[in-house]
Amino acid sequence: MIERRTRIILIEDDPDFADVIVEYLQYHGFDLTVCNQAVATLDLIGTADPDLILLDQFMDGDDMMRHLPRIRAIFGGPILFLSGNTDASDLVVGLEGGADDFIHKTAPPREILARIRTNLRRSGLVDDGAVAAPAEQLPVTPEHTDWEINRDGWIFNYQSRVLAAPDGNRVTTTPSERDLLWYMMQNMGKVLSREAIYAKQGMRRAAEDPGRTVDNLISRCRRTVRRIGGALILDTVRNRGYIWYRIEARADTDAAPGEDTGDTSAQTEPCA
Repeated sequence: MIERRTRIILIEDDPDFADVIVEYLQYHGFDLTVCNQAVATLDLIGTADPDLILLDQFMDGDDMMRHLPRIRAIFGGPILFLSGNTDASDLVVGLEGGADDFIHKTAPPREILARIRTNLRRSGLVDDGAVAAPAEQLPVTPEHTDWEINRDGWIFNYQSRVLAAPDGNRVTTTPSERDLLWYMMQNMGKVLSREAIYAKQGMRRAAEDPGRTVDNLISRCRRTVRRIGGALILDTVRNRGYIWYRIEARADTDAAPGEDTGDTSAQTEPCA
């Protein structure tokens, strides 16, 4: 069984502060990716597929609040600013610009953890990557119930967000991945526009480019399904959207090193 732990990107250029936060959050079950340069932020968000971002307000002399619109264009989850600044106007500007919370850098790690968990709950995420019962306890289900869909042995439960492969491997999806998989598994064989897919996501904030948001989300779902040896079989229909046929097992889609293997060590990006 493959567990899906909550992924956090910590973007912080103070190594001592970063080490304290990483050690504390790892102890509490999170996967951490650390970056120490502002210029690598957008690329890292696109490749690390985080559930939450901890972002130092001032990186390399740059106020990261001005980059919020670009970050929000590719990431819909919680963004928590870490700042030594006590200016209330900055807090207001940040919250209005798309941040979910501000945490003063003098706050103890326990408070930072509490803020993270609160924002994860608000976004519909769990904070420990908990999965449902072991595969052998999965009940036999019909093709489609109110909360579960079975497509050729690939069973997806909406409530737990768990996708189970026919061989028993399972992975827990994020809320956005859950909504996409559920909608497309309900409508296999139909052409679905990007607008319709986006409308099913229930985003708290409107994206600047909904089409790109959907394309990125489908790429994330492909990676998630690959972790349990599956592949999404779908076509892009020009000027219309996507048509999804099925999920199938592929021998060449095993989890790559570092992907949901149970290793909770921090991944530090050199960002050079």
